[in-house]
Amino acid sequence: SDKNHKLDPSVKNGVIFAQTYDWNVQDRVTSQADDAYQLNTLLSWRVEKADWGGVPWRDFQLGLTFVQKYHDAFDTQVFALPLRFESKVGPAEFRILFSPIFGESREVAEGIAVLSGRKPVTQDFKQFGLHGWFAWDVGPVQLGLELDYASGDADPRSTTPLTGFSFSRDFNVGLLLFEHVLAFQTARAAAVGIENLSQLDAKSFPLTEIASQGKFASALGIFPQVKWDVMKGPKHWIHVRLGALFAFAPDGSVDPIGTALREDGVEVEDDAQNYYGGSPGTYYGTEIDLQLNWTLNGFFGWTIEAAAVIPGDALKDQHGDALPSFLFENRFVFAF
Repeated sequence: SDKNHKLDPSVKNGVIFAQTYDWNVQDRVTSQADDAYQLNTLLSWRVEKADWGGVPWRDFQLGLTFVQKYHDAFDTQVFALPLRFESKVGPAEFRILFSPIFGESREVAEGIAVLSGRKPVTQDFKQFGLHGWFAWDVGPVQLGLELDYASGDADPRSTTPLTGFSFSRDFNVGLLLFEHVLAFQTARAAAVGIENLSQLDAKSFPLTEIASQGKFASALGIFPQVKWDVMKGPKHWIHVRLGALFAFAPDGSVDPIGTALREDGVEVEDDAQNYYGGSPGTYYGTEIDLQLNWTLNGFFGWTIEAAAVIPGDALKDQHGDALPSFLFENRFVFAF
């Protein structure tokens, strides 16, 4: 009834409700017994600009998503509740993401149990991940602190709960350690598991998920960063970013394939190994990142990045050795 009210067609203001339903055919189109189903429900409150408590708020967002996935073939019933809370307040900005996953399934056990000679059982999901970001602008310099946590799995046997969590593929943490070093090692472990399963009568091949593909997984990361805006518009944007990532493995860096192949008793401690064949450690290492970026007219970008990793005990092989890693990359981006 308010004649002065104007409809805002953007997604920056208001309450947003969305729901999707996925029907994923796993194998035969004519059979529904092996199909997987997923229901996603999103509720989000967004405010582009506000004055709350005499303080200017910008880009406020508070959202909750409910996810349910079920699959009859392996008695799968999994739920997730991702939460997002972020905003900019004066010279500060913050972002908090939290996602618990719970439920049960027999799909992973069907593959791991074959490798260890055990009978597959339905496993519980008890996983959660957390991302936190806080930054403060001081003139052209931004001081930031990033905190990332993905629960790990110290006991990957097919009879224990599934507790290992991984971030999405496009949510990068650092340039080298997770993107390349652990991506290669986990891919090699997955290949070993798949090769062994291909020679056995396995009903499930879940081992491809062991390959991290660069995702942040089973780790705690403390990542202080400094960004300096050397030049900000109107034609040229140049910034330099420096960060130090301290990556821990609170639950141990455990290779589920190598551990399953070595399993010989009730206790897992004497069977567990990391992705290099050494003892599971609790510190992946320290990564130093440097980025130089130049953007021209908002559509052309030139980025130079360099990184170095000083390995910790979680990257040592069976002889106790670990080598440092280095990265240098140069890329051009043209947006249109």
